[in-house]
Amino acid sequence: MMRVPKYIHLLIDRSGSMRDKDICPSPKIKVLKDIIKNYAIRWQKEDTLPENIFGISTFSSNYTLLGTKHVQSSDFNRLLCSLDSVRAQGSTNLYCSISQCLDDMNNTIEQFSFSGCSILIIMTDGMETEFNCTLEEINYKKNVLFSMGKRIYLPVIGIGKEGKKQLEFLDTISEFRVGADSVEQLYERIMNCIECSVNQYINSCK
Repeated sequence: MMRVPKYIHLLIDRSGSMRDKDICPSPKIKVLKDIIKNYAIRWQKEDTLPENIFGISTFSSNYTLLGTKHVQSSDFNRLLCSLDSVRAQGSTNLYCSISQCLDDMNNTIEQFSFSGCSILIIMTDGMETEFNCTLEEINYKKNVLFSMGKRIYLPVIGIGKEGKKQLEFLDTISEFRVGADSVEQLYERIMNCIECSVNQYINSCK
């Protein structure tokens, strides 16, 4: 993959259903946290561009930003450790959480004067239950950011049977939608979403 500066932000479902095992040998939330940590540590070692940024947010009934850090910064590991406190409970307020996460990403891009490929990877195992925000509102916000030169790509990973059902509803806001049926696929899907987003970013810059 071409060495493009990347801002990767993960939006993680922590609703009550993530306590279930489903496709995983352990509760889905534990497996997902372990996979994210493993990916982030590997990325830090293999891609040493100083501009790279990593962010983590979680959602259930409400949205929480855990933080955003430069991957090569001294407090990057502290951000990963913040995942340890994440517990699965509550409903699935997915749409409003996506909207709030876009706002946080916009703030991060401004704060770090980031110029590169920005990717919001959404990982969910269930259907929207709150409906306090519409997909049309999310798409409008995304397009406004694009018009400002902030190209944020939104791949979605549907975890398990119920998560994959959500994918068809998100085609208006997401460039890539993939399902994950096993633990191994979760890691692979994260890598694929990043690669596809970077390739689209490179093509848009030609």
